[in-house]
Amino acid sequence: MLTAECQAFRVYDQVVDVSTNSPAIWTRALDLFGDEHKVIRWLGTPLSELNNCTPEEVLQATPDSDAVVAILDRMEYGVFS
Repeated sequence: MLTAECQAFRVYDQVVDVSTNSPAIWTRALDLFGDEHKVIRWLGTPLSELNNCTPEEVLQATPDSDAVVAILDRMEYGVFS
């Protein structure tokens, strides 16, 4: 069950194809993680920075989400706080 915050991001009940809907984010995450399986796992992991929603849920509502891009920026530069 999704939290109230995540429900605001939920647009569809289907899995979003991030590689199609957000190709720049998919490419960036793939470059960062180096493996599709790791990207898929990360996309499905609830993050506190996203109000405990998953990047996938946020990208369903906003394909080029600044919040998801900001997380990738911080990860790329080793900032995990």
